[in-house]
Amino acid sequence: MSQLKNSIAIIGSGAAGVSLLHYLTVNLSKSNELKPQISITIYEKESSIGPGVAYQDDSSSLLLNRDSKQMSVMVDKPNHFWEWYKSKYRMIFEQEEFLPRSLFGEYLKNVFEKSIQRALKKNIRVNIKYNEVVNILKMDKNYIVTTSDEETEEYNQVLLCIGSTRLNDFYNLNGKSQFIYNPYPFKERISFIPKNAEIAILGSSLTAIDICLALKENGHVGRLDMLSRRGELPSVRGEIELYKLKYLTRDSLIQLLLSRDGKITLRDIARLIKEEFDVLDLEWKYIFLPNYKDTDIKKRLEAEIRNSKIQGSWQSILLAMNEIIEEYWHFLNEKDKKVYLDKYDSIFQSRRNPMPITNAIKILKLMNDEQLLIKKGITNINCQKDHTFCAQFNNGEYVMYDWIINATGPTKNLNKLCGSKLVESLIRDGYAVTDTYGGLKTEFSSGTLIGKNGELNKGLRALGHITCGTYYYTSSMEMIAKHAKAIAEDISELVNQSLRKDRKVANLN
Repeated sequence: MSQLKNSIAIIGSGAAGVSLLHYLTVNLSKSNELKPQISITIYEKESSIGPGVAYQDDSSSLLLNRDSKQMSVMVDKPNHFWEWYKSKYRMIFEQEEFLPRSLFGEYLKNVFEKSIQRALKKNIRVNIKYNEVVNILKMDKNYIVTTSDEETEEYNQVLLCIGSTRLNDFYNLNGKSQFIYNPYPFKERISFIPKNAEIAILGSSLTAIDICLALKENGHVGRLDMLSRRGELPSVRGEIELYKLKYLTRDSLIQLLLSRDGKITLRDIARLIKEEFDVLDLEWKYIFLPNYKDTDIKKRLEAEIRNSKIQGSWQSILLAMNEIIEEYWHFLNEKDKKVYLDKYDSIFQSRRNPMPITNAIKILKLMNDEQLLIKKGITNINCQKDHTFCAQFNNGEYVMYDWIINATGPTKNLNKLCGSKLVESLIRDGYAVTDTYGGLKTEFSSGTLIGKNGELNKGLRALGHITCGTYYYTSSMEMIAKHAKAIAEDISELVNQSLRKDRKVANLN
């Protein structure tokens, strides 16, 4: 058991865990030179710290979907990754605007090492345990953490940075011999697929695009179909410039809350977005309405590649919304939250998370070469006796595939088995409850987990995908860093107060 009064556990060491460690080591006070007064223990079930699933060493075709100058574990230094890259690498990549994802993984390792060095200078004890945490038990004001090998440790603060949980499996295909449930790492999972196999990729998101391009890079010549309900491709990233919101602001939100008894409507938000678009003389309906204007996917892709400046204009507005979007989501009334998720979320996300233009050009070529189709209206998939698959569409069409690769992303619904023993135990023991809109219910202002009786579990906080119901957008590095900074500053203030109090008592004695 931990003997230090100020002990912190970070469960998970991907991008969220690294960002959190950075801000903790920046904000925590220097510990006693003779005797450490603060300890941070990092639990990681994999064999390495930093990259996680998203930024591990993988296919060279996997690029960041965000401008390299806007990727950072530090929300107050958005170009930190770019500065690191320019100082470290003498080689120049073909597309520096969208660097390889594995390069960001290297950067995360470097930030982690710098944080460890900072901790040592402050005499903060840092432990790394390569083990999976399976249970947390509350004891008085502290928490007992138990690992898979039944090792236990006691902490004042436990911070959950476990990343995504179970992936969606809409057609119950997991376990079938020619179904790839989890495509990461691509270079391992797709290497044994025959080059002429007819493949269906479930989904048409950024992950689906990455899979498609990785297959092509691996020499695949067989048919590739992306299957989804709506058949929407992400927008093509344009020339984005800094934009300052004029209507969708915190002041506007406060005024709405005063006139709406503490809740706002979807109509309120749509009106403010429209006003932002009117500033630049843009059509706002394209962002929310399904199948608006051009319904031909290939023609729309061609048009977006041509009109990168127009694309960049409205994408600049959507990017600027990051600073306020979760507050509007928090105060949106319950009925409209459900309407939004059911009707508009997938469309808005396809606009809000654009693909690099280099990837768009490659996808268009595959479509022009008739190797790739985007097929909408998928309703069911059945596994055949010969291990192939039969996909059914809402127009009555049936299509056979040799292999299927899952690109539907992580589930938001944690009511069922979520693939995390820790999350399942937290729900079972009442320390956490599922949020109506996904993930675990947390206090909006602090990230503190809310228990089954509505009580706040002070000292038990969550960050990242498992908070996706409380916070609207939890997957971007910018938002993760924003939450990590807030949590770390809050915890650091509590710990620093404790240290000041102890010093005061020691001086009196």
